[in-house]
Amino acid sequence: MMRVLILGFDALEYELVVKWKLKQLMQKRYGAYEAVKSPKYGKPHTPSAWTTIITGRLPEEHGIDDWWTYGKILDWIRTKPPLVWIKNKRKILWKLGIRPRLHSRKEIKVKTIFDLTPRSIALFIPGYNEPVEPHMKLNEAIKKGINEYIKTIWEVHRWRVNTFLEKLNNDWDLFMVWFDIADLLGHVCMVKCRKELWKAYLDLARLVGIVKKKTPEDTLIIILSDHGMKPMPDGTGDHSEYGFWSINKDLEWFNPKKAVDFYSLIEKALKM
Repeated sequence: MMRVLILGFDALEYELVVKWKLKQLMQKRYGAYEAVKSPKYGKPHTPSAWTTIITGRLPEEHGIDDWWTYGKILDWIRTKPPLVWIKNKRKILWKLGIRPRLHSRKEIKVKTIFDLTPRSIALFIPGYNEPVEPHMKLNEAIKKGINEYIKTIWEVHRWRVNTFLEKLNNDWDLFMVWFDIADLLGHVCMVKCRKELWKAYLDLARLVGIVKKKTPEDTLIIILSDHGMKPMPDGTGDHSEYGFWSINKDLEWFNPKKAVDFYSLIEKALKM
Protein backbone atom coordinates (compact mmCIF):
# COMPACT_ATOMS: atom_id res chain seq x y z
CA MET A 1 0.00 0.00 0.00
CA MET A 2 1.34 3.42 -0.97
CA ARG A 3 0.86 6.34 1.41
CA VAL A 4 -0.54 9.47 -0.22
CA LEU A 5 0.11 13.04 0.89
CA ILE A 6 -1.86 15.78 -0.89
CA LEU A 7 -0.60 19.34 -0.53
CA GLY A 8 -3.49 21.55 -1.57
CA PHE A 9 -2.09 24.94 -2.60
CA ASP A 10 -5.10 27.07 -3.42
CA ALA A 11 -4.75 29.13 -6.63
CA LEU A 12 -1.19 28.00 -7.34
CA GLU A 13 -0.67 29.28 -10.88
CA TYR A 14 0.88 26.88 -13.39
CA GLU A 15 2.49 29.64 -15.47
CA LEU A 16 4.18 31.22 -12.45
CA VAL A 17 5.54 27.92 -11.14
CA VAL A 18 7.14 27.30 -14.54
CA LYS A 19 8.30 30.90 -15.03
CA TRP A 20 9.96 31.02 -11.63
CA LYS A 21 11.44 27.52 -12.14
CA LEU A 22 10.27 26.21 -8.79
CA LYS A 23 11.54 22.64 -9.07
CA GLN A 24 10.29 21.63 -5.63
CA LEU A 25 6.75 22.44 -6.75
CA MET A 26 7.12 20.79 -10.17
CA GLN A 27 8.59 17.58 -8.68
CA LYS A 28 9.10 14.72 -11.20
CA ARG A 29 5.93 15.19 -13.24
CA TYR A 30 3.65 18.19 -13.44
CA GLY A 31 0.97 19.75 -15.57
CA ALA A 32 -2.30 21.64 -15.74
CA TYR A 33 -5.86 20.33 -15.72
CA GLU A 34 -9.29 21.80 -16.42
CA ALA A 35 -10.69 23.28 -13.20
CA VAL A 36 -14.27 22.56 -12.23
CA LYS A 37 -16.66 25.53 -12.52
CA SER A 38 -19.07 26.58 -9.83
CA PRO A 39 -22.71 26.53 -11.01
CA LYS A 40 -23.40 29.58 -8.83
CA TYR A 41 -20.44 31.75 -9.88
CA GLY A 42 -19.77 30.44 -13.40
CA LYS A 43 -16.03 30.08 -12.75
CA PRO A 44 -13.76 27.99 -10.50
CA HIS A 45 -14.62 28.59 -6.86
CA THR A 46 -12.67 27.22 -3.92
CA PRO A 47 -15.19 25.27 -1.77
CA SER A 48 -16.95 23.55 -4.67
CA ALA A 49 -13.65 22.75 -6.41
CA TRP A 50 -11.98 21.11 -3.41
CA THR A 51 -15.13 19.17 -2.57
CA THR A 52 -15.11 17.84 -6.12
CA ILE A 53 -11.51 16.71 -5.65
CA ILE A 54 -12.25 14.80 -2.42
CA THR A 55 -15.47 13.22 -3.73
CA GLY A 56 -14.89 12.75 -7.46
CA ARG A 57 -18.30 14.35 -8.04
CA LEU A 58 -19.37 17.65 -9.54
CA PRO A 59 -20.94 20.40 -7.37
CA GLU A 60 -24.45 19.48 -8.54
CA GLU A 61 -23.90 16.07 -6.98
CA HIS A 62 -21.90 16.78 -3.82
CA GLY A 63 -23.92 19.88 -2.89
CA ILE A 64 -21.18 22.34 -1.84
CA ASP A 65 -20.99 25.54 -3.90
CA ASP A 66 -20.22 28.34 -1.46
CA TRP A 67 -18.13 29.15 1.60
CA TRP A 68 -20.87 30.12 4.02
CA THR A 69 -24.26 28.76 5.07
CA TYR A 70 -27.02 29.90 7.40
CA GLY A 71 -28.52 26.43 7.30
CA LYS A 72 -30.52 24.74 4.57
CA ILE A 73 -33.84 26.45 5.29
CA LEU A 74 -32.55 30.02 5.69
CA ASP A 75 -30.24 29.65 2.67
CA TRP A 76 -33.29 28.78 0.59
CA ILE A 77 -35.49 31.56 2.03
CA ARG A 78 -32.84 34.22 1.37
CA THR A 79 -33.07 33.55 -2.39
CA LYS A 80 -36.87 33.97 -2.51
CA PRO A 81 -39.10 37.09 -2.53
CA PRO A 82 -39.33 39.29 -0.59
CA LEU A 83 -35.93 38.63 1.09
CA VAL A 84 -34.12 38.41 -2.25
CA TRP A 85 -34.99 42.08 -2.89
CA ILE A 86 -33.63 43.31 0.44
CA LYS A 87 -30.11 44.79 0.33
CA ASN A 88 -27.52 44.28 3.08
CA LYS A 89 -29.27 41.13 4.31
CA ARG A 90 -26.09 39.93 5.98
CA LYS A 91 -25.78 43.04 8.16
CA ILE A 92 -29.42 42.73 9.18
CA LEU A 93 -29.06 39.06 10.07
CA TRP A 94 -25.86 39.71 12.03
CA LYS A 95 -27.58 42.44 14.06
CA LEU A 96 -30.30 39.91 14.87
CA GLY A 97 -27.60 37.55 16.13
CA ILE A 98 -27.89 35.19 13.16
CA ARG A 99 -24.35 34.38 11.94
CA PRO A 100 -23.33 32.08 9.10
CA ARG A 101 -20.90 29.19 9.42
CA LEU A 102 -18.59 27.51 6.94
CA HIS A 103 -19.92 24.52 5.05
CA SER A 104 -18.69 21.25 6.57
CA ARG A 105 -18.64 17.52 5.91
CA LYS A 106 -22.22 17.07 7.16
CA GLU A 107 -23.54 18.98 4.13
CA ILE A 108 -21.64 16.85 1.60
CA LYS A 109 -24.16 14.55 -0.06
CA VAL A 110 -21.74 11.81 -1.11
CA LYS A 111 -18.79 9.87 0.34
CA THR A 112 -15.36 11.48 0.43
CA ILE A 113 -11.97 9.85 -0.04
CA PHE A 114 -11.49 10.19 3.73
CA ASP A 115 -14.59 8.06 4.39
CA LEU A 116 -12.98 5.26 2.41
CA THR A 117 -9.57 5.54 4.09
CA PRO A 118 -9.71 4.69 7.81
CA ARG A 119 -6.24 6.05 8.61
CA SER A 120 -6.64 9.47 7.04
CA ILE A 121 -6.05 13.05 8.15
CA ALA A 122 -7.85 15.99 6.56
CA LEU A 123 -6.61 19.42 7.59
CA PHE A 124 -8.24 22.76 6.69
CA ILE A 125 -10.18 21.35 3.69
CA PRO A 126 -12.74 23.89 2.35
CA GLY A 127 -16.27 22.51 2.39
CA TYR A 128 -15.16 19.71 4.71
CA ASN A 129 -13.44 20.92 7.90
CA GLU A 130 -11.90 24.37 7.37
CA PRO A 131 -12.14 26.36 10.66
CA VAL A 132 -13.90 29.71 10.72
CA GLU A 133 -11.38 31.62 12.89
CA PRO A 134 -8.81 32.42 10.14
CA HIS A 135 -11.56 33.86 7.95
CA MET A 136 -12.82 36.11 10.73
CA LYS A 137 -9.27 37.26 11.46
CA LEU A 138 -8.68 38.12 7.79
CA ASN A 139 -12.03 39.90 7.51
CA GLU A 140 -11.07 42.17 10.41
CA ALA A 141 -7.58 42.79 9.02
CA ILE A 142 -8.73 43.94 5.58
CA LYS A 143 -10.80 46.69 7.20
CA LYS A 144 -7.52 48.19 8.46
CA GLY A 145 -5.90 48.41 5.03
CA ILE A 146 -3.88 46.35 2.59
CA ASN A 147 -0.66 46.29 4.64
CA GLU A 148 -2.42 44.89 7.70
CA TYR A 149 -4.23 42.40 5.48
CA ILE A 150 -0.99 41.09 3.94
CA LYS A 151 0.60 40.88 7.38
CA THR A 152 -2.34 38.82 8.64
CA ILE A 153 -2.24 36.55 5.58
CA TRP A 154 1.31 35.59 6.53
CA GLU A 155 0.37 35.10 10.19
CA VAL A 156 -2.45 32.73 9.23
CA HIS A 157 -0.14 30.91 6.83
CA ARG A 158 2.51 30.34 9.50
CA TRP A 159 -0.17 28.99 11.84
CA ARG A 160 -1.36 26.57 9.14
CA VAL A 161 2.20 25.41 8.42
CA ASN A 162 3.04 24.83 12.10
CA THR A 163 -0.19 22.92 12.69
CA PHE A 164 0.44 20.77 9.62
CA LEU A 165 4.04 19.89 10.53
CA GLU A 166 2.96 18.90 14.04
CA LYS A 167 0.39 16.44 12.68
CA LEU A 168 2.64 15.09 9.93
CA ASN A 169 4.34 12.74 12.42
CA ASN A 170 1.06 10.94 13.18
CA ASP A 171 0.15 7.56 11.67
CA TRP A 172 -1.74 7.87 8.38
CA ASP A 173 -2.25 6.34 4.96
CA LEU A 174 -3.81 9.46 3.45
CA PHE A 175 -3.03 13.01 4.54
CA MET A 176 -4.47 16.07 2.84
CA VAL A 177 -3.79 19.65 3.88
CA TRP A 178 -4.86 22.97 2.36
CA PHE A 179 -3.05 26.32 2.26
CA ASP A 180 -4.62 29.53 0.97
CA ILE A 181 -1.69 31.97 0.83
CA ALA A 182 -1.26 31.82 -2.98
CA ASP A 183 -4.94 32.62 -3.41
CA LEU A 184 -5.17 35.41 -0.85
CA LEU A 185 -2.02 37.17 -2.06
CA GLY A 186 -2.85 36.38 -5.68
CA HIS A 187 -6.04 38.41 -5.49
CA VAL A 188 -4.26 41.53 -4.21
CA CYS A 189 -0.67 41.09 -5.45
CA MET A 190 -1.00 39.50 -8.89
CA VAL A 191 -0.14 42.81 -10.58
CA LYS A 192 0.74 45.56 -8.11
CA CYS A 193 3.03 43.71 -5.65
CA ARG A 194 4.16 40.61 -7.53
CA LYS A 195 7.27 40.27 -5.33
CA GLU A 196 5.04 39.49 -2.33
CA LEU A 197 3.37 36.72 -4.32
CA TRP A 198 6.79 35.39 -5.39
CA LYS A 199 7.80 35.18 -1.72
CA ALA A 200 4.70 33.08 -1.03
CA TYR A 201 5.53 30.67 -3.86
CA LEU A 202 9.09 30.35 -2.52
CA ASP A 203 7.72 29.62 0.94
CA LEU A 204 5.48 26.87 -0.43
CA ALA A 205 8.45 25.40 -2.31
CA ARG A 206 10.50 25.40 0.91
CA LEU A 207 7.63 23.68 2.70
CA VAL A 208 7.70 20.89 0.11
CA GLY A 209 11.42 20.44 0.80
CA ILE A 210 10.75 20.11 4.53
CA VAL A 211 7.92 17.64 3.92
CA LYS A 212 10.08 15.39 1.74
CA LYS A 213 12.63 15.10 4.54
CA LYS A 214 9.92 14.16 7.03
CA THR A 215 8.09 11.52 4.99
CA PRO A 216 9.20 8.03 3.86
CA GLU A 217 10.47 7.74 0.28
CA ASP A 218 7.56 5.50 -0.71
CA THR A 219 5.04 8.31 -0.01
CA LEU A 220 3.28 9.63 -3.09
CA ILE A 221 3.27 13.43 -2.75
CA ILE A 222 0.64 15.18 -4.85
CA ILE A 223 0.79 18.96 -5.12
CA LEU A 224 -2.53 20.29 -6.32
CA SER A 225 -4.32 23.58 -6.87
CA ASP A 226 -8.05 24.02 -7.45
CA HIS A 227 -7.43 26.74 -10.05
CA GLY A 228 -4.76 29.27 -10.97
CA MET A 229 -4.67 33.05 -10.81
CA LYS A 230 -4.76 35.49 -13.72
CA PRO A 231 -4.11 39.27 -13.72
CA MET A 232 -7.12 41.55 -14.17
CA PRO A 233 -7.26 45.02 -15.78
CA ASP A 234 -7.97 46.67 -12.43
CA GLY A 235 -4.68 45.39 -11.01
CA THR A 236 -6.15 42.52 -8.99
CA GLY A 237 -6.07 38.78 -9.65
CA ASP A 238 -8.92 36.40 -10.41
CA HIS A 239 -9.33 32.64 -10.73
CA SER A 240 -8.06 31.11 -13.97
CA GLU A 241 -9.83 28.10 -15.46
CA TYR A 242 -7.11 25.52 -14.98
CA GLY A 243 -5.34 24.09 -11.96
CA PHE A 244 -1.80 22.89 -11.29
CA TRP A 245 -0.72 19.37 -10.31
CA SER A 246 2.56 17.56 -9.73
CA ILE A 247 3.78 14.26 -8.28
CA ASN A 248 7.09 13.00 -6.92
CA LYS A 249 6.87 9.59 -8.64
CA ASP A 250 7.20 8.44 -12.26
CA LEU A 251 3.66 7.09 -12.52
CA GLU A 252 2.72 7.10 -16.21
CA TRP A 253 -0.92 6.32 -15.46
CA PHE A 254 -1.22 9.49 -13.34
CA ASN A 255 -2.30 12.01 -15.97
CA PRO A 256 -5.36 13.94 -14.75
CA LYS A 257 -7.35 16.07 -17.18
CA LYS A 258 -10.26 17.21 -15.00
CA ALA A 259 -10.85 17.79 -11.29
CA VAL A 260 -13.00 14.67 -11.00
CA ASP A 261 -10.03 12.53 -12.07
CA PHE A 262 -8.11 12.99 -8.82
CA TYR A 263 -10.47 10.93 -6.68
CA SER A 264 -10.02 7.72 -8.64
CA LEU A 265 -6.28 8.32 -9.05
CA ILE A 266 -5.78 8.80 -5.31
CA GLU A 267 -7.90 5.71 -4.64
CA LYS A 268 -5.78 3.69 -7.06
CA ALA A 269 -2.53 4.90 -5.48
CA LEU A 270 -3.73 3.91 -2.02
CA LYS A 271 -4.38 0.36 -3.26
CA MET A 272 -0.98 -0.06 -4.92
